[in-house]
Amino acid sequence: MDNVRTNCPDCGCARGELHDVFCTKERCPFCGGQLASCECNRTVLDLSEEERTALDDYVDDSIEPLKSVVERWREALEEKGRIPW
Repeated sequence: MDNVRTNCPDCGCARGELHDVFCTKERCPFCGGQLASCECNRTVLDLSEEERTALDDYVDDSIEPLKSVVERWREALEEKGRIPW
């Protein structure tokens, strides 16, 4: 029996497809670690002190300054090249 998953167990994307944005199984294209928990957004985006604090507290990403951080991070990931399942 083949134990290789054909779909991501978290977001359900098929092999070769991109994960849903910020799926916990997605790999970071900058460091290769788990995207959801890596620290690359801090260095790649060169965050201000206010942005770092907002990221640490991560209360609501629909309001500033976190909203802009998330948008910039998505852009940086797309530019670098997201890693498919």
